[in-house]
Amino acid sequence: MPRATFTLAIFSSATLLFLVQPLVGRFLLPVLGGSAGVWNTCMVFFQATLLLGYLYADLLTRRCSLAVQLAIHAGVLATAAVCLPLSTQPAAATGSPTLWLLQTLAVSVGPPFFAICATAPLLQRWFSHTRDRDAGDPYFLYAASNAGSMAGLLAYPLVLEPFLSRKSQSIVFTSGYVLTAMAVVGCGLLAMRRTTLAPPHMPHDDDQSRASAPGGSGLSRRQSLLVVALAAVPSSLVLGVTQHLTSDVAAIPLLWVVPLAVYLATFMLAFSAWPRLTSAAWGVALPAVIAPALFFLLASITRPLPLVLVAHLAVLFIGGMMCHRRLHELRPPPAQLTRFYLLMSIGGVVGGAFNALVAPTIFSSVVEYPLAVAALCWLRPQVAGVVAHVTADPESWLRRAAAWVAAAAAAGAVLILAADRLLALGVLSVEAVGPASGVFKPLVRALPVLAVCGWLTAVRRPAAAAAALSAALAVLPLTGAGGSIIFQGRSFFGVHRVVLTPAGTWTSLHHGSTLHGEQARRIGDDEALAALSVQPTAYYTRSGPLGDLVVFLEERQQLRSVAVIGLGAGTIAAYAKPAMAITFFEIDPLVVRIASDNRFFTYLGDVATDPAIKLAGFLGDGRLRLAEQPPASSDLIVIDAFSSDSIPLHLVTKEAVAMYASRLRPGGLIAFHISNRHFNLAPPIATIARDLGLVAAVRHDLDVSPLEAGFGKRPSTWAVVGAADDIVALRSAKPAWKPIAISADAKPWTDDHANLLGAFNGW
Repeated sequence: MPRATFTLAIFSSATLLFLVQPLVGRFLLPVLGGSAGVWNTCMVFFQATLLLGYLYADLLTRRCSLAVQLAIHAGVLATAAVCLPLSTQPAAATGSPTLWLLQTLAVSVGPPFFAICATAPLLQRWFSHTRDRDAGDPYFLYAASNAGSMAGLLAYPLVLEPFLSRKSQSIVFTSGYVLTAMAVVGCGLLAMRRTTLAPPHMPHDDDQSRASAPGGSGLSRRQSLLVVALAAVPSSLVLGVTQHLTSDVAAIPLLWVVPLAVYLATFMLAFSAWPRLTSAAWGVALPAVIAPALFFLLASITRPLPLVLVAHLAVLFIGGMMCHRRLHELRPPPAQLTRFYLLMSIGGVVGGAFNALVAPTIFSSVVEYPLAVAALCWLRPQVAGVVAHVTADPESWLRRAAAWVAAAAAAGAVLILAADRLLALGVLSVEAVGPASGVFKPLVRALPVLAVCGWLTAVRRPAAAAAALSAALAVLPLTGAGGSIIFQGRSFFGVHRVVLTPAGTWTSLHHGSTLHGEQARRIGDDEALAALSVQPTAYYTRSGPLGDLVVFLEERQQLRSVAVIGLGAGTIAAYAKPAMAITFFEIDPLVVRIASDNRFFTYLGDVATDPAIKLAGFLGDGRLRLAEQPPASSDLIVIDAFSSDSIPLHLVTKEAVAMYASRLRPGGLIAFHISNRHFNLAPPIATIARDLGLVAAVRHDLDVSPLEAGFGKRPSTWAVVGAADDIVALRSAKPAWKPIAISADAKPWTDDHANLLGAFNGW
């Protein structure tokens, strides 16, 4: 009975923790938008509250009797319940947005979050007071906590968001909170019925010293620092893997869930009875998964997709198991359990803050991923004598084979590097080498790391091998990336690259694996390129859907003012004419810098030189900044902020579209760029239009001829919303625009409820 009650209480509290953060995000987005400052402030708030919760649990268990602990925590749970149900309609922001956000979080979700996050370490400590056979080693309950975290992780996007409104989600959370609080109090009462007998010492299942086993002397200062490091590195690694997979490998919806689920699974397995492998055993396997993942990463290989995904996730799994199993081996006696979890929490915060706050500021690419891999190698335990069940001869053969692989990789790296230098100096021609010349630079970047990974497997000095791998990863950025990237920068919203074609005739803007604009370059006296450089390209060509809308409005002499949410390369500025005003709204400052730099793109620069054209720009969330504009001030509003799988829901809700419509002049149109391989956003937009008394149409411009592609056209899909008469006139003038079929009972997406998975087409 005690075991089941404690397990259920810990499971439910962890589930609530993973539900509350996306729920809070849903009701904050329409108010503050999706700027970096908003998410950074939220992250700092939740991490600080988590640390306070763990510190509270540590102080409470070390300074108070069990009865006092129960009384105080029951009071905390009851007091926090005053904030429930969670507010889904926060007041309008006034004054400093950061201060308002902190105040809103503190009074709405802060107390319940604090009470819940302190529950898991408290319950494990209380369990050690029971007469259960495992009371002397309660850390198995940590596996239940992580199972609850995974349940919450999957429940929100798959269950709560598709079927429940924000109000209903808040009620579900409140009900879960009340039931969890009751279970926590029940656990405390069960613990108070303990006997005075000390719990039996449980045999340790690894080869660690008695000092770190249950019943030992606890953690030394050095071991405490090690606990922080062992928690920080996987925390950084999961964010680095997620960033790389979702931006540079595949823009697949909800792909971010997979690395996080793997991360939680390593916690569950490491703190459970199975598998019974030591951290050193997992460390033996680490080099074997590091090598292919780093090769794919450094050689910019993203296909075949299943193989690449498995390679990167394998590093996360093996590295996470090694670190978290080592944490399990270092677990102190139950008397120091809460201090142990406090140290782990500090490590998790350090790793997360490094990736979310520090790395985007000091790195221009996702360098924190390979840095975390190097840190894993520093944390590898000594591997001598680990594979005890393998006889000496096979082990010796394995090490000799690894040494030969390392030598071959090193030799290959030297040869490739020599060939690359000969090509650079002109001694060796590209024609003589053939197609293989294009792979020299990626191989130069990857092979030294493969050589070090081979050495990592072959030698018995993990520290020396870790130092070598760290050095190899540190110098790799100096080798360049093939010579085609002329600019690379990073902001909170990701890594942006400006790429020059081999012939030097086109530049393109990429965010991860997604193209956001391209332009022909003016080279010498080439009049054809000069003429093409002032034309809209990519998804915005004159023969495409946006060109249809521009021509339609121009023929009606109704295109004096255009508002655009999403700047990209500034391509839409190519439609500007005298007496026209174009206003861009962009959330990412780095995108503004790139589009405004004439070395990369000249769309904005060309328009800025014409005094008859009014060009303006506003930095910030597009929905919020457009709402600041006067009513009936635009003839065409373009929503071009949909990229990859990152669908900014607050830009395509009924409230948002109603605001857009209020900024339109009579006869104006709202255009949505909805090109997406995974989501069909046309039906939700049409449903919203119907509820607002408007009409929507869609054009799929997917058949691009080789000639059109040569002039920079890319396939695209656009939806348009306007008054019924205007959409009828558009479809009459431009028959490629088609009506959007929607069911009679379809419900519009609102700020309160949006079913994103309902628009999912598949992978």
